[in-house]
Amino acid sequence: MSGGSMNYLYQQVDEAADQLLRDWILERRLFAGLLKKVAKALHDIEWVDSCDYSTNDELDAIKACLDFTVDDTLKEILSDLRSQIDAIESKIRGE
Repeated sequence: MSGGSMNYLYQQVDEAADQLLRDWILERRLFAGLLKKVAKALHDIEWVDSCDYSTNDELDAIKACLDFTVDDTLKEILSDLRSQIDAIESKIRGE
């Protein structure tokens, strides 16, 4: 069988995370970081259950959810903000 054992639920979770990542509320963006990891775990679980991946191939993704720290997502958000600030400063300088 190929995919679909959970009706591709991971795609909806991933899309929700993408939407939250565009939000200005920090807590929503942090939560989105966790949802990205959950979406990956759901994907891997679905693919194992559909026999597209081998047994236990989902375990690393599940462990990543359980080991999730806010610091990882904060670093990504700060990096994104730094890039946006650099782009604005570059436009101001006329580059």
